Amino acid sequence: MPALLTPAPPVPHTRLLLASFPPILRDILTDVLAEESGMEVVQGGAGEDLDRSVARSGADVVLVEEGSADLPDPYLRLMYRHPHLRLLTVSPDGRQAALYRLVPERRLLAEVTPGGLAAAIRAAARPGPGAEA
Repeated sequence: MPALLTPAPPVPHTRLLLASFPPILRDILTDVLAEESGMEVVQGGAGEDLDRSVARSGADVVLVEEGSADLPDPYLRLMYRHPHLRLLTVSPDGRQAALYRLVPERRLLAEVTPGGLAAAIRAAARPGPGAEA
């Protein structure tokens, strides 16, 4: 009796918004990503700010050209306004990329004492593991 093949799970549909790329790189990325299964490149409105483009398009991932190692504040604020959003930064030379996402974390405190609370606050104020990726 032949083995039954189970179908592969469907590829989730992902809406990609390209922002802050030179036109030629935007066209190349659009062509490359549009051919990937389950990916749709959505367009922002001409002159529309990124926050409105994300809200209107329902983007899941925003790709931006960004050369700094730290995520600039406007992008961080964008992610706080749209917590589901993932942000993929690509260096101007196209050789490096980084993926950002908001990750909630919960830790139980060992001691609910003034000293334990102060230690937890100090720990929360320090950058966590992977802060410098």
